[in-house]
Amino acid sequence: MYEIEFGEKFPMCFKTLYKYIYLGLFNMDKKYLYFKWKKRKTKNSTDNRGKLSNYRTIEEAKHDRYEFGWFQMDCIVGADHKSAVLTFTEELTKFTIAEKLREQTAEEVVKAIKNIFVRFLELGFAHFNKKQHILFEKYLKPFGLNQLLQYENFRVELD
Repeated sequence: MYEIEFGEKFPMCFKTLYKYIYLGLFNMDKKYLYFKWKKRKTKNSTDNRGKLSNYRTIEEAKHDRYEFGWFQMDCIVGADHKSAVLTFTEELTKFTIAEKLREQTAEEVVKAIKNIFVRFLELGFAHFNKKQHILFEKYLKPFGLNQLLQYENFRVELD
């Protein structure tokens, strides 16, 4: 339409136009934009975060699900990866403990786990095989926690 009306192509691409709107150079409201803050995923992108060794599913864990005290751990990431919450869900009663993370790092996950252990005593917990938890073992040792591995699922006891 612009080219037909003015006889030339529009002087900038839509990404530049959106950037100027986000920066406030135009007196426009962002909520009316079609793409808003959405980012497009590139096709055929590869995951370069590392490989999980000895991958087992949560169903293969060697613990009794009908025994109170076994928790499953998961990390829930918010929109645009701006925030994250570490959750522990007790398998029998579905009781859930949530701890907000300041950032998505292994160190921050261990700090949250330590805070939860201080507040709650539990038999153990099992976590889903997520790549952000690969460095788990490295960061548990300085906190004085004994770690027993069961099929990539952790059972942690206080010293």
